[in-house]
Amino acid sequence: MTRLSILLTGQSGTGKSYLATYIVQTIKSKRKWVVDPSGEYYFPNFFQFEVTYDNYEIIPDVVKKYRNIVFQFFLAPEDTGKIVNYLCHHAFYTKNVFMTFEECHIYIDKLHPERWILLTATMGRKFGISSLYITQRPGMLNTTIRSQTNIKITGRMTDPSDLDAVRPFFTNYHLIPSLRDRTFLVHLPDGREKIFTTEGLVVQHYG
Repeated sequence: MTRLSILLTGQSGTGKSYLATYIVQTIKSKRKWVVDPSGEYYFPNFFQFEVTYDNYEIIPDVVKKYRNIVFQFFLAPEDTGKIVNYLCHHAFYTKNVFMTFEECHIYIDKLHPERWILLTATMGRKFGISSLYITQRPGMLNTTIRSQTNIKITGRMTDPSDLDAVRPFFTNYHLIPSLRDRTFLVHLPDGREKIFTTEGLVVQHYG
């Protein structure tokens, strides 16, 4: 498969999680790991693992046993970031992994991301790792991670700082504040931009 690194943004209520569900369900990858700090996602045939302070040490066994996993975190953001860093490190040796980072601005430090989180963004595709970064606050996400994605997708946003964060990525930036719910602007690797809607897409979405 072609290795992808996708940035998916948009303010709350625009349909990001529905689109993310479609992407996760349809993309081809040997392994799919979803980092879900808010209990947003449930996928059929995925192992749901609730990460707590009492069980995080068995994560190595979990990733060996299951290929498709939703990691639901019940930890402080800084601790979630450390464990997500471990997952990214493990992905470099596992390969052929599609990693989804829901609300990534919460646990990825804006100025100093953990080492393997940053390497996943900058070098992951060379090592067989594709990624999907989802956030409603792109202005709070590390700038290197934002810029290293090769597909940018945004729903409607009106916050000035978040608009400024994505302005460099979209030729038709001026359309973003007026996008309807479940309508998105995408910037593709070849420079083309399109508007599309998720209306009519059928997914098994429980978020």
